[in-house]
Amino acid sequence: METATRLLHRAREQFLTEGAVQDELSSVVRPEIMTSWRRSRLSGASTSVHALPQSAEVNRDTPLCRAAEPVLSRLAQQLSGLQAGVLLADRHARILGRWTPETNILPKMDRIASDIGSSGSEELVGTNGIGTIVEDRRPHRVSGAEHYADMLSTFTCVGAPIFNPLSRKFEGVVTMNCDASEASPLLTSLIATTAKEVESRLLDLSSRRERALLDAFLLGSRADRGIAVIGDEVLLAGPHVPPELRALDQATVWQRIRETAKHRHGEPLIVVPGSDGSLVSLTWTPVHLDDKLIGALIEAIPTPAPSGASPAPAVRPPARWAAGADRLPGRSRVWQSVLGRAAELRDSGVPLLILGEPGVGKLELARAMFDERPVSIVDCFAAGPSDTDWARSVGAEAADNDVEDSDAEDNDAVLVLRHIDALAPAVAAALSLRLDELAALPSPPRLVATAQPGSTRADEGMRRLFDQLGVVTIELPPLRDRPEDIPDLVRQLNDKHAALTPVRFSVSALRALACAPWPGNVRQLENLVRGIAATGHAREVTPDLLPHSLGTYATGRSLTKMEQLEMNAILETINATNGNKVEMAKLLGISRSTLYRKMRYFRIDAAHVA
Repeated sequence: METATRLLHRAREQFLTEGAVQDELSSVVRPEIMTSWRRSRLSGASTSVHALPQSAEVNRDTPLCRAAEPVLSRLAQQLSGLQAGVLLADRHARILGRWTPETNILPKMDRIASDIGSSGSEELVGTNGIGTIVEDRRPHRVSGAEHYADMLSTFTCVGAPIFNPLSRKFEGVVTMNCDASEASPLLTSLIATTAKEVESRLLDLSSRRERALLDAFLLGSRADRGIAVIGDEVLLAGPHVPPELRALDQATVWQRIRETAKHRHGEPLIVVPGSDGSLVSLTWTPVHLDDKLIGALIEAIPTPAPSGASPAPAVRPPARWAAGADRLPGRSRVWQSVLGRAAELRDSGVPLLILGEPGVGKLELARAMFDERPVSIVDCFAAGPSDTDWARSVGAEAADNDVEDSDAEDNDAVLVLRHIDALAPAVAAALSLRLDELAALPSPPRLVATAQPGSTRADEGMRRLFDQLGVVTIELPPLRDRPEDIPDLVRQLNDKHAALTPVRFSVSALRALACAPWPGNVRQLENLVRGIAATGHAREVTPDLLPHSLGTYATGRSLTKMEQLEMNAILETINATNGNKVEMAKLLGISRSTLYRKMRYFRIDAAHVA
């Protein structure tokens, strides 16, 4: 019997020769790959190219490159031992950056000119992990013979698109290349998560104009009204926005507002065409920066019901956040204790430090605690090792607002500092001084920080920073310590990512998920549910549809106490070393061969840890 790999090679050769794949081989080619092959053939892409073609000179001094640099550097280190390289490409499939911690992969990448300045355009080299994502603008895994060009058939490429969080404009692609024999289907979730991290940093590094529009949106959304903020290539809409507002053509609305604003006293009411040909009435409030119109806060005016029609049912206002049960599900005692402490500290006003392993939901807890208040999020990964100027600028908007509104009795703004344990000593010291300045304001913002447990270093600046921000603390447990919460989490994540095509997880599948170690915690679980929802192949998820490393937990025995302690020790060292197995073995006091054997036994994949 032929292997799946040989059948795929036969299907590819048949397609290249005949332009189609016969029925007996068509099942081995995934639909998205077949679609890409057809595009490649129609565009005239060659299968016999020996290297990626060189593109025009690329510009690397862009917000995308600055946002991606620390994220992809960290990802590359996590992939140590996998013989993998990481690439960043722009929206035109031109490679902007390359990270290769494993020297073994370099000769293979150099041989095909997979480096800065080369193009992975599908029109030029056919189906691949850059150009195909540019065309489809969704995550893809292209493995072995699924590539159109012969030179790429020894690679597996996993890529995901990057979008600007404010404008939703497609910015580029992050792609991981590795040997075809070493690939895992779970890499798609890892790369998709990485793309989301780059998007988050794009938001943090956004321009003054974009920040001003975001601030206007946050302030306008506090009353739970159905408002949106619109600008040139920017549209921000909250969960309460009515369908008729979401369906409007952005360019048309913005042009109408600009035309109306040219009058000395622009009318606060405009009428624009809706998607169904009807007219939609909008009220709008201008957003200015340096006396220039940069956007507008818009709200749809309800259309009166026809005479004799029944009145629309009243919309119940959302309940106040008490323990975060809806956004932070879980019924275990340890999780209920976390939510109870969060409820107690929500209005205390003192600095709060949220501790937990990567992926446990530290930022989501902060957002849930302060969902009715304007929240500014600063990622400390943005600071370089000696970037003290960055530290001095933290909280500048809060300080400006305090000066402008000096008569206000209270400031309900919240400043969240993510990953403070990533700061270099000099930057931590500078940030500590900056927080003293913010605390001296007449109405200072509420300070919240996140970090990994045990991350306080010996240097004085970091200790002082932790003391400032850790007046009160909340420590989130890892997912492996709250397995009884898995069904509730899966239900919430399924509602979030599979709203149009909901799937049901069988009892045995949930049992397998509850027994798994989850080194990437809730983030890893979300990526799994999101990936299953994206395929849309099954209405019921059974263990055989789970990744093999998870499905095998369905019938496995429970771990002994000693085995549980061993597994926890390995997971903790993964987080402490970013998955560096050499350092892990040193910390655990065992050989690398023993570490590999234990990881195989416990089915632990360090690549899932951010």
